[in-house]
Amino acid sequence: MADDYQIRRAGPADHAGVTRELAEYFAFLGEEVDPAGLDHDVADWQGEYAGGVGVMLIVVDPAGDVVGTAGVRRLEPGVAELKRMWLRPACRGRGIARRLMDRVLDEARALGAQALRLDSERQRLGTAVHLYRRYGFQEIADYNRNPRADIWMELRLAAGRSQPMANAAVSELRKKSDAASANLSKQLHGMEPNLDKADAPGEWTTRQVLCHLLADPDWKPVPMLKGFSTTSLPVIELKPGHAPVTPERQKMTLAQLRDALEAQRDDIFGYLESLGDADLARKAKIPLFKQFMGTDEIALPVYVGAMFDYHWNDHAGQIAKIRKANGMPDA
Repeated sequence: MADDYQIRRAGPADHAGVTRELAEYFAFLGEEVDPAGLDHDVADWQGEYAGGVGVMLIVVDPAGDVVGTAGVRRLEPGVAELKRMWLRPACRGRGIARRLMDRVLDEARALGAQALRLDSERQRLGTAVHLYRRYGFQEIADYNRNPRADIWMELRLAAGRSQPMANAAVSELRKKSDAASANLSKQLHGMEPNLDKADAPGEWTTRQVLCHLLADPDWKPVPMLKGFSTTSLPVIELKPGHAPVTPERQKMTLAQLRDALEAQRDDIFGYLESLGDADLARKAKIPLFKQFMGTDEIALPVYVGAMFDYHWNDHAGQIAKIRKANGMPDA
């Protein structure tokens, strides 16, 4: 469970774990560390994020291993900067990144900041950019001339936390989706070599399963959810046997496919958390649901709940079969 992961400040005893995870961060990006230039904060993280000038946060798993980082440092009077926010792919989808961001905002305020800035990359770090937008970060001009970045953002810090509020129904949906995402991540762990393998001839491969969950490349979940209504109900035709592996998706790594799914999930909950009870009562006609729910008039929360609690978990089970068929241990 996400609550089993501890988020705290790093100390001298964490040096090896932080150094290892920062190296993993750069390996994920496919970048070489530039200790004398762009990455001087990594080479001397204990000095860069120490005392009253900054802090290095770490995520510690139930076994006591460091599995994530986030550096916060004073950039100029009244302005702090977020650097090296990283969480191992196997630990994503459990709500840990949101907990880490909440702590980042607290630490920035403790440094006396009224604004928090960051730079990022839309393509390689797309899921992180989605998270930043959900917390209210806005795009700004290039403030540090980082050649690796293609987006710069800033959040004006209020006195309290900036995380979106949600009603009880959406919070419960979020918990269930976190659990489904964690289940999927668990089954996908170590599956990169078997991404294009199935459990039997004619069955879907892991890549096809993930492309099925992603749906068509032009499918955008939020516009579809906005179409739910209380009067003239839209008809949504689901495609249970559809696995759109496009040429672009055929080239994607396991981490990229997983990040694309998480970006969709973040979009969905970013929208749900903006709705009131009346909007959550909106419905759509979904013929596929009638066979197991007795009606095709489906409320918005019921549809989203089925998407994660049933659909994602069901296909996580399919990937478990692929693991077994290809000689991998149970996740």
